[in-house]
Amino acid sequence: MASGADVYCDMATDIYKHPVTAKEHPEKRQTGKNSVLGLGFQMGPAKFQWKYAQNMPLDGTETNDPNEITCREVVRVYRKEWAPRVPYLWYGLQGASLKTVQTGSPHESYGVVYRMVDGWLTATVPTGGVIWYYNPRVVRMPKPWAVEEWEDPDQDVVHVEKRTDTGLMRFSFSAAC
Repeated sequence: MASGADVYCDMATDIYKHPVTAKEHPEKRQTGKNSVLGLGFQMGPAKFQWKYAQNMPLDGTETNDPNEITCREVVRVYRKEWAPRVPYLWYGLQGASLKTVQTGSPHESYGVVYRMVDGWLTATVPTGGVIWYYNPRVVRMPKPWAVEEWEDPDQDVVHVEKRTDTGLMRFSFSAAC
């Protein structure tokens, strides 16, 4: 922050809903720091827990204390309260880069101009620097929350896979149900 305030304490203050200082609350400030640095790069609750907060519950299903902070709440606070415009930046940059790869023509988002140059996707940032990505391809991948379903005609069974941010769930249903 331009005022010289500690951004990590500021984030932690939003998470914990009380003033956090580096001297009095070093662990809470660390959560704020991990949040600012990790969540700014699209980290979700499961990855945040795995990388930074293994002792923090992922969501409310893992704790009996309704006031306990969860990884899902940390992500919500970052995306909805502390930095609500950041997800729009992600989507804008992703959209512009994808259109450039698909069409071969330049596209711009938030001051970053994407171009295709001899098989490279370039991203020219507002300061003039250029980031180069070799041989980009559009690949369709299932969303983490996607549901895939298929039938097993020999068994009269329907199988369903659902990918979530905490893993893969598999279900099988008998047609007799």
